[in-house]
Amino acid sequence: MPEINLIPWNSAPDYDDWGWDDYWTCGQWMEWYDALVAKFGTETARYIWQYAWDKGNQFKFIGGSHLDCRLNAAFADFAEQNGLNVSSVISSVYLGTFEVAESLGEGAKRTATIIAWLIPILLIMAVIAIGYLVFQTIKTGKLPIKT
Repeated sequence: MPEINLIPWNSAPDYDDWGWDDYWTCGQWMEWYDALVAKFGTETARYIWQYAWDKGNQFKFIGGSHLDCRLNAAFADFAEQNGLNVSSVISSVYLGTFEVAESLGEGAKRTATIIAWLIPILLIMAVIAIGYLVFQTIKTGKLPIKT
């Protein structure tokens, strides 16, 4: 019996918008890719899928609803096995931290989990601090840090 894909090849991805709404899960993105491969073959499917993924993910550094998928190890493995580029700086560090932690044991794994969640928070705080310094410099004409 043939495999049944819940997401047909001719579906349009449902991207996340602000507020409460529906959007595709990681599994739906994977199902859609499989349906595209069955319809068009690997090369064309990869092109269509990558275009749709990038279109809904303008902020590749931190971004959109896709961030959850990029931090999902099963999804990251799926993307890597199929030659799909879904990584970002944060997801690479996050998933890399877990790979190192798995080889070190349970205590290190918990520590790595905490660190992996702190990295995006610290990056956001750094961007806010830099934005504040730039704003104050523009507003006063002087650098707000005394040297």
